[in-house]
Amino acid sequence: MLDLIAANPFAGQQDIASALGIARSTVAAHIVQLVNKGYILGRGYVLPASKRMICIGGAVLDRKYHAKKDLIFETSNPVDGYRSFGGVARNVAENLVRLGVDVSFVSIVGDDETGRSLVRHLRDLGADVSQVITTTERPTAEYAAILDLNNDLVLGIADMEIFDLFSPSYLDRFWPHLASATWVFIDCNLPAATIAALMSRKQGARFKLAVDTVSSPKS
Repeated sequence: MLDLIAANPFAGQQDIASALGIARSTVAAHIVQLVNKGYILGRGYVLPASKRMICIGGAVLDRKYHAKKDLIFETSNPVDGYRSFGGVARNVAENLVRLGVDVSFVSIVGDDETGRSLVRHLRDLGADVSQVITTTERPTAEYAAILDLNNDLVLGIADMEIFDLFSPSYLDRFWPHLASATWVFIDCNLPAATIAALMSRKQGARFKLAVDTVSSPKS
């Protein structure tokens, strides 16, 4: 059936049924299974790219502040500040796309300038960001680190509650896109229930799965 679809992606189900000598309803059932397993992308029988990777997880604005003098608590301290885009899955996606890999990135960002800039940065590099979710419920995740004169971490603060909104129901939203990947990389910024649901559904799909635990608490 896949050979027939590859030869003519516009073939109707009855055409396929006649060519194979089976019922149209049987063709329809098989096509549903092929979509769920990622061998075709849905209506129009568009075939997926032969090698494609999807990264799912953290998208974060990182801020680092390097002390210019010995830190004094409970008052203002002079620092050199630095901002960059971070998040484990986002970092992996950026590195892969810079290496020429066909990459899609899936995450959740706030409806704010930080989220728009982060998504635009990856898109401009060539990553597919069409499945990134935008929410008004929480701002885009941020992490801030204060480093002393020796560049040792004195204090790190993280606003990551937006990732709690990435529920298992979102998997249904982009499952055909996900199931058609060669590899899926996820990080443990996702809720445990979402990771468990993805692992469960992976059993019927063709992609290989890699997980980065991020940290001891998140693992």
